[in-house]
Amino acid sequence: MPDPADRRYNGGTRESVGPGRTRLINETGDNRTVGVRREPARPTLADLLMLVAGFALSFSLPRLYHLTDRIAVGNVPMPGWVAYLFVAQEAAMRGGLVLSPVILARRFRYGGLPRPADWLALLAGLPLLDALI
Repeated sequence: MPDPADRRYNGGTRESVGPGRTRLINETGDNRTVGVRREPARPTLADLLMLVAGFALSFSLPRLYHLTDRIAVGNVPMPGWVAYLFVAQEAAMRGGLVLSPVILARRFRYGGLPRPADWLALLAGLPLLDALI
């Protein structure tokens, strides 16, 4: 009679190798540790908490540009639509700053380097901090 701690799992057997850890033994004889925490594909409650912290950080910083600003480069006044570009740039930087705590918390929890899109968000938010600090 098989041990009650062992159970069938996707064509293999799981056996306990310690508190909270199991080992999967499949028919090919491969043994691998299953108790390692994998990064979820969906947002977790901790991600939402970090997102709220990112919004709080973003809204606590003063705005750099307004749509009514008259921008001059080298004492040459620029057309009015240039202000829209500066406001769009600041919005992109604030978006990166909002996501930065989420990315850093996930990398701390699950390990590894940030993915390319994560790097984009992190590096987009840094100039805003540089301009305000």
